[in-house]
Amino acid sequence: MAVLVLVGFWLAGPVSRAEAAWTNDECEAHTLVDFAAVLERMRPAAHLPARERLPFAPRVLHLSPTSSISIGPTSVGFYVYRDYRRSTANGQGWAVTSWLTLVGKNGTHRRVLGTREGSLDPILGGKARSSRVGRFRVPGSPAFYRVDIRFENGSGRRISYWNFYRVLRRHRDLRLTLSDTSLRAGERLFWRFDNFGTTPVAYGLPYRIERFDAASGTWGADPMTPSGFPSIGFSLGAGQAGDCQALILPAESQDGRYRLSKEAQIGNGSQRYLSEFAITH
Repeated sequence: MAVLVLVGFWLAGPVSRAEAAWTNDECEAHTLVDFAAVLERMRPAAHLPARERLPFAPRVLHLSPTSSISIGPTSVGFYVYRDYRRSTANGQGWAVTSWLTLVGKNGTHRRVLGTREGSLDPILGGKARSSRVGRFRVPGSPAFYRVDIRFENGSGRRISYWNFYRVLRRHRDLRLTLSDTSLRAGERLFWRFDNFGTTPVAYGLPYRIERFDAASGTWGADPMTPSGFPSIGFSLGAGQAGDCQALILPAESQDGRYRLSKEAQIGNGSQRYLSEFAITH
């Protein structure tokens, strides 16, 4: 999630066309693409136990799901683990069975892809911290899954939980969005990063304003670019819009073509993004 940052030269004055175009909501981090919405429309998942504790299990035993939205390849399902802050338990005969099912967009069953069985006695006895019996490795191709997990103790008591998961393909679609592309000198320009892709993004405060020189046909740095920026980093998740940065265009700005230049880290490398605007009097 991006951290709220509004930087630039903030001056009092009448609201411009550019300021009126973007509301406060548009300048705060928000969701552009809700990748989890389809999961919410499926049959509700079986509610996990309060504080991740199984109701009739020793208090040392806990259950927690993996993230419902993942960029594959990844693991989906449940973490079964022992609370390291508590002493070991003497319970015996605890068995766990889990199975992975491929489902459609509405949660309907397609086919079972795999099952796992195991004992929780090593965890309860302190020989292991966790078990992988509730998790399954899945490929990176887009798909929907359901993972069920069932616990049984030696006395025949049984309880089951399940959850839905969505795996997305990693793709990049980052855009540097401006509040307006035609402004007057003295107006305020807003901008933000919009991540329509699934690849996480990292970026800082630095940016550069460039002006087009029609005589030479080249772009060059404009004096309105600040000379320094605080060293602060921000992150932007899949389908998220970042917070705004802003700059009041100096009253002495010349008419012409300008562009905003800003760098972001995406994937394993960095890339510079450009968005053009015009200034008129």
